[in-house]
Amino acid sequence: MSIPKKLLPLFNVYRIGGRARVTVPWRAFEKGLRALEFDVRKGEGRERRVVAPATMGSGRATLYQPEDGIIAPHAQPHIVRVLSTRCGLTAEYLQKFGKA
Repeated sequence: MSIPKKLLPLFNVYRIGGRARVTVPWRAFEKGLRALEFDVRKGEGRERRVVAPATMGSGRATLYQPEDGIIAPHAQPHIVRVLSTRCGLTAEYLQKFGKA
């Protein structure tokens, strides 16, 4: 598993099955999303980014990166509402981010 060294202090990455799961503090949430652009299995960039919190605690959020790179939360109002409140990220931003 290879991740750019400058991103290593940002989060802990661990694998569950074929996906990467990343835990990030809310203050670094957007950086965590951008970091998921990297394929942790190959250390290469991906065409699609993933924003799909598996858990959303008071201090940290856990994101996961499915193998197909599909984005989810713009279709999940509760998740978008939480992200908007805590990080200022809108549904439109998340949707564009996933298609970039």
